[in-house]
Amino acid sequence: MVLCVIFCGIGVFLLIANLVNERKGKSSGIPLFGGLFMALGLLMSPMKWLAIPGLFFDYLTWALFYTFVIDRRRFKKEAAKFGEEYEKQSFVPGQHDSEKNLTVRIKEREEELIWPFMTSKVYSLQVPRIYFSICEAEDGHRFLLLDIYMKNSRILLMPFDGNVISFDVMESETENYHIELLVGKQNGISDHKK
Repeated sequence: MVLCVIFCGIGVFLLIANLVNERKGKSSGIPLFGGLFMALGLLMSPMKWLAIPGLFFDYLTWALFYTFVIDRRRFKKEAAKFGEEYEKQSFVPGQHDSEKNLTVRIKEREEELIWPFMTSKVYSLQVPRIYFSICEAEDGHRFLLLDIYMKNSRILLMPFDGNVISFDVMESETENYHIELLVGKQNGISDHKK
């Protein structure tokens, strides 16, 4: 019973520390460990069934559920929406270029993401929530397909013949993000042939 109290105490401490750090906007501390310690402590108690709700006190358990179930379903829906647009616009099927990367810069978050470049592939960002794809037409011109995730949103089609394109996304009345997409070689910007 003493171990039960110790483990539950550590779990409660970690849960509170995570919540305080999350409220302050700092790193979330050690996510999931508070829930795991609570579950282990409650498994040592006479009422072992409380271990399951103890695990769900940690917000990361809910975040994992959201990521693996709800967000995945949303992405599949968006990918189907983009697929319809590919057919409608008669874009060339996706091609992977191992020499190029897609670099995404989000100025307000001072963040830079680097992904392998592939045409007609749906990419997604969580903050701000957008889905986009860079497609190539049969005549060699590139286009950016952009869906800023909102209810009843539609896909915007923007010319992207250069190597850099930038746009602003208004997430809310107070949050505006400036996003820059660069298609380039690993050590510099590549040449796009028309």
